[in-house]
This record gives sequence, C-alpha cells and structure tokens, in this order.
Amino acid sequence: YKIDWEAKDATAKKSNYTVSESVGTLSVTRNTAGIVLTAPDAQKVYDGEPLKAEGKASCEGLPEGMDYSVKLAGSRTKAGTGESTIESYSITNADGEDVTDFFRGVSTVSGKLIVTKAPLIVSTGSASKIYDGKSLTNDETDIKGLVGEEKIKVEVTGKQKEVGNSDNTFTIDWLRANKDNYELTEVPGT
Repeated sequence: YKIDWEAKDATAKKSNYTVSESVGTLSVTRNTAGIVLTAPDAQKVYDGEPLKAEGKASCEGLPEGMDYSVKLAGSRTKAGTGESTIESYSITNADGEDVTDFFRGVSTVSGKLIVTKAPLIVSTGSASKIYDGKSLTNDETDIKGLVGEEKIKVEVTGKQKEVGNSDNTFTIDWLRANKDNYELTEVPGT
C-alpha cells in the first residue's frame, strides 16, 4: 500500500501520526485443477497417403480468460486405427503471456486416427454357348478402386463344360498392394 498525505481530499497531517505497519501476505500457488487436453480424432478412406493428427485439441477445466495451444503428433497410412497425441502444450493468460508453469495436474488424452479400407471391385466377364464338349471360358476382368500405382493380378479360373451355369471364378495375386487396405467386392460373371 501507499499513503498519500497530500491527496486533494486528505484532512490528516502526517506529522500528527505514528504509522505502525502490519503488512499482509498475498500467496499465489500453482493451479492444480484437473485440466484435460484431448487430441482430435480424424478419419478417412485409405488413399495411400498418411492421415496426420491435425486440428484443435479440446480442453476441459481451463480457467476463464486463459487460452491454450498444442503440438500434435501421430499419423496412419494403412487401414486400421492409430493415435493422435499431444506432444507439447502451452497455456497463456489474457495478456498472451505464457503461464504454463503455473499449472499442475494437466493431463493429455490421445485421439484416434482411423483409416478405413478402400472399396475394391473385381469383376469377371460372362459368356454363353451351345454345348460342344469344350470348356467355356472368359478371361475378361475389370478392376475398380486400386489406389495410385498399386497393382494386383487377377487370374480367371472359371470354366463350364457341361450344360448349366457356374460363376466365372478368379484368384488375386496382390503384387504391389496390401489386401488389408481394401474392402474387396467380388463380382464373378456367369
């Protein structure tokens, strides 16, 4: 505190008083409130490119007037589930000053990075003929949904010799593609 004996409205004279001080103590302790920072979730269909942790993390328990920022880490390319994590964080006050060190009990929660399988449709051709004692085959194939430069080999194995119908079956050799990244739909001809 300070005393202004000369203030405009002051009526007391300093010379008439002996001032005894009893100064109080102001203590600010570190904030131990439970603050929880949660990394964002993200999802996409497999496209051969990494799904990276990005966006704004959510926050619970931060006092009013404070703000936060985070640095995220984590990526996932293959189909499946990975994690987005908070690598580091900072807390600022209303004046933009970094006050991270004044907080204890800040916890972080990972988010999920989900890459779903890409749809892949493999079809074989159909054919028909009148019985002649020879096997009927059709080697036509159609492949839709392969990502980028990935490659598979489709070998048609279906044949029909007797009167009747059967699926024009096939096998797949996953040359430059991982079958775990694809949701395969088989459309065999007849």
